Amino acid sequence: MTMVETTTAMAAPGGTTGLHTLPAPHGLELSDVILGGQDGLVNVLGIALGVAGKSALIVGTSAVIGSLIPLMPFVLLPVTPAMAASMLVAAVSIFGIGAYKASRTVGRPGRSGLEMALIGTPAHWWVTSSG
Repeated sequence: MTMVETTTAMAAPGGTTGLHTLPAPHGLELSDVILGGQDGLVNVLGIALGVAGKSALIVGTSAVIGSLIPLMPFVLLPVTPAMAASMLVAAVSIFGIGAYKASRTVGRPGRSGLEMALIGTPAHWWVTSSG
């Protein structure tokens, strides 16, 4: 019979906690108890592709779209006016995202949009001017 060691969370009558050896349920190994009877690699891959894969797709798509927005003026205008237009487009976009976030969660849309624009626009300027 396989034995599994567990630490008690409750104090024993003498006021101490201790390590107890209990029989594993139905003759399972410790790895079966921890992994729920599944192969560890399958379990990890399922979690990685299920949860992390979806999150990675959302973050990656958002990064691509967010990067293309301030680049659009450079496609349509000469470089010098495109720089100013890029700053304006970025500020308006960031304001819109902040306002949308507040409308879907908690907060005032105008204030949240302004807050994001005041933080994001200087960051955009710093990144584009340091190149």
